[in-house]
Amino acid sequence: MVEHSLKHAPTAVVALAVVGVALAYGGYELTARGVIAIAVWWAIILGLGLALLPLRRPTREAYLSGCLFAGLALLALLSVLWSASAERSFIEFDRMALYLGFFILAVLAGTHENLARWANGLAIGIAVVGLLALTTRLFPGFVPGGDEVSTLRNARSRLSFPLGYWNALGILVAIAFPLLLRSATVSRSTLTLCLAVGVVPALTATIFLTGSRGAIGAALVAVAAFVVLARPRAKAVWACLCAAAGAALAVGVLSTLDVLVDRHLQEPAVAAAQGRGFALALVGIGVAVALLYAGGLAGARGRTATLPAVRVGRRGRLALGALVAAALVALVVASNPVQTVRGFQDAGFGQARQGTSDRLLSADGSGRYQFWGAAVDQFRANPVIGDGAGAFELWWAANPRFPYFIANAHSLWLETLGELGVAGLVLLVGAFGYGLVSAARRLRGRQGPERVTLAALCAALLAWAFGATIDWVWEMPVVTIVAVICLGLMTGPATLSSGEVPQEGPRRARRGSRSFGMGVAVIAAAWLVICSQASPLLSQMRIDDSRAALARGENVAALRAATAARTLQPWAASPYRQLAVVEEQRGRLAPARAYIGEALDREPGNFELWEIAARIEIDAGDFPAAGKSLERSRRLNPAPTAATVTP
Repeated sequence: MVEHSLKHAPTAVVALAVVGVALAYGGYELTARGVIAIAVWWAIILGLGLALLPLRRPTREAYLSGCLFAGLALLALLSVLWSASAERSFIEFDRMALYLGFFILAVLAGTHENLARWANGLAIGIAVVGLLALTTRLFPGFVPGGDEVSTLRNARSRLSFPLGYWNALGILVAIAFPLLLRSATVSRSTLTLCLAVGVVPALTATIFLTGSRGAIGAALVAVAAFVVLARPRAKAVWACLCAAAGAALAVGVLSTLDVLVDRHLQEPAVAAAQGRGFALALVGIGVAVALLYAGGLAGARGRTATLPAVRVGRRGRLALGALVAAALVALVVASNPVQTVRGFQDAGFGQARQGTSDRLLSADGSGRYQFWGAAVDQFRANPVIGDGAGAFELWWAANPRFPYFIANAHSLWLETLGELGVAGLVLLVGAFGYGLVSAARRLRGRQGPERVTLAALCAALLAWAFGATIDWVWEMPVVTIVAVICLGLMTGPATLSSGEVPQEGPRRARRGSRSFGMGVAVIAAAWLVICSQASPLLSQMRIDDSRAALARGENVAALRAATAARTLQPWAASPYRQLAVVEEQRGRLAPARAYIGEALDREPGNFELWEIAARIEIDAGDFPAAGKSLERSRRLNPAPTAATVTP
């Protein structure tokens, strides 16, 4: 009994980890991200030091992808030397170290025996997050904290709990689709395959309520990739068709409930009634889809057998390809591509004022054309090594394309190009691209559950890559953590074929098979990463304490906490900024000016610091200096900052 429970431990641990990180606002805040990073690197240390993990010798593919990823993190750390903000660059290094930790953990802990449980854990965790998000809309007040809405006025109706950002939530849910379809294709349990297919309509409703076109695109990429890569394909296609039918029906019903979708804040009583009714409809749709899928399988060859394979010859494939190409051309022509491109280039954010259905059909780019153009301009200014990790926000503030303030370029690849130049982009694309290439090699000649699982991991990673191309999911850890876990499983020992997996020997032989020197190096690196995470984490906690104390009027306690933050991060600007604000509040303008000067020495391109300096100088009566500070602030941020869009 105990042994049976331990077999399912990876599923439970992975699922709980996904849900836990998601509930911490996706790990977006520095403090949450630091705690998660320390926990995962401690898991690596304990796993290596105490042999708690089912370790296997890492594969060559895992070594290469890991080295490229580590090289990207190291480049981000080195960019502290030339960055416009050493503090922001160091924070980006810590973010990359977090992802590298999950990649290494997946490589070390993933085995051929527990691969399916890793995939199940990811699918269950994301599905739980998606269902929790949907519950907050259908049953207001049922989920603690679920009634929080976006602070952005034009996006208050969009579903974003628990991540706080609707597009990230939608893309995360989209990543679950191939993982769920995998369970529906390979599971031997009727209940499991019914649940895997039956939950898809509800998750589709979650995506619809986010109003995220990027999430829809990611879902289509994921499902298409899964169907193309999976074998046996007939069963995968049948699962997709059943799930798609349920999804279409759920969206059709939901699109008629305009109060629930777009006006739930204005008419809460009507929305609550519609939510209860739609919940019942979803249950019925899910059950019907599950029975349809299971019935189709049973009618073909019985409960555990697959549907008969459909063989298409070379001419058939060519004809099918020509048909698909013709359909795509017709779709492009019918969509009026010139008008579509012009709409995408529009920075007016017109779609934010529309209903969800109209928004999903809109070609408005929501400013992405301008964001991406700014990242390209940043790259042109320093094409080899960029301006430094995390520097895009300052670049946009000084070179805005329109009067809105943003923190991210809404494209991982272009933002990396601007911040870390060609060198950074090569390392980033190499890490993920080589992982996909190595997975494609492993797919050759595979059939059955092994191939289906590997296909699902590839499809999930491709869905993430699509989302990272059009949005800032890199800065939302829970989404990228799922992606790097997939990457680790795809390149590590877990997805080797049965014949390639080393045979288990005695305990001593297993230990001898590991590289002692590599293990020591990983443990040493883990300690260094933990220390690097602890510094900004503890510093930010002290700054938060200082702000809270200042709000309570406890100026001495606020000063003490800010001083502690400076001790932890003497190179960072934020502790000096807080010290300046505290001293200003205390009426000690001379030390306040000194501290804000120290902050400006560390981050001269931050217009907000110049605004604080001007305010302090006005209080001190130094109006000429205040005028110069304000002028510098306006040069660094010529656009007004009152209207803020996405982070």
